[in-house]
Amino acid sequence: MALHADFKLRLEPGKMLFPAEAGKLIETQFLYARQQFRLKDNSSGESQIVQQLDCKMIVGITSRIVLEQTHWSVGYCEFCDRVDAIRYGDAVEKTYLNDLIPMSAQKVGYKCQCEWCGSAASRLPDAKLVRIKNWNYTDGVFWLFQQCAPQIAFQVPQFDSEETIRKLLNSVKKRTKIKNLSIRTGAILGAVLGAILLLLISLFNRDFPVQVEHGREALAIGIGLVLGSISGAVGEAIIRAPIVARRLIIRAIKKYHVDSSILEEIAGSYPRRIKNAVKYALKLEREWEIDSFGKR
Repeated sequence: MALHADFKLRLEPGKMLFPAEAGKLIETQFLYARQQFRLKDNSSGESQIVQQLDCKMIVGITSRIVLEQTHWSVGYCEFCDRVDAIRYGDAVEKTYLNDLIPMSAQKVGYKCQCEWCGSAASRLPDAKLVRIKNWNYTDGVFWLFQQCAPQIAFQVPQFDSEETIRKLLNSVKKRTKIKNLSIRTGAILGAVLGAILLLLISLFNRDFPVQVEHGREALAIGIGLVLGSISGAVGEAIIRAPIVARRLIIRAIKKYHVDSSILEEIAGSYPRRIKNAVKYALKLEREWEIDSFGKR
């Protein structure tokens, strides 16, 4: 008995894809593969299909425009609804295969982003540029205003009232939600571990609930990939949320004029990750003597 395999490949154009960030239409191609395993009887010459596997693989070409920062400046962020420090630099269109493998990069203009939230921002017409190495958020935003736009230094963001501090904490709360966190690493790691675990279970435990004549291990790997990626993503989000909240609160205290007493009082009505982040940041402020009121 000899085992023969016939492999057929068919390439067809797929639908148009809207890349998430670039807004540019890129054609996506769908790769269809059908594999047939035939068991051939040498004596009679007859063949019988014992397994047929139909699969579809999506080969996607995506493009997005990213900022390669060269300077700092001052501008307006619509999302934050205030004038603040902004990142300024080259707008580079990068193309990726399956959103992972870089293929090309091309400068298409200039771009500005809000330093606080990362949203698109617009540079003030008369605002000057400061080299990226000459300013850091720990220097305080007031210094940057003095260098780039001293005529509007009175518009420096200050969080010294209940209303402004609630806006600050609402921003931190939104940015630390699961859907807004980067959880790709956890999803990938969880998928790999889940696939390996279920594959081992299917190999060594014959009572494994997946009962198919062919492809038992493949189906176990598929289930492991799905369950593992979900578990890994949720796990990473649970771990990352309080860490990101701490970093944002500390960043705000160092960068802006923040009234610590009002901040501590209002934080009590927010989720645990926000309350703990505020306590941690204020503790550091007292221990390290972070002068949050000296950024003038």
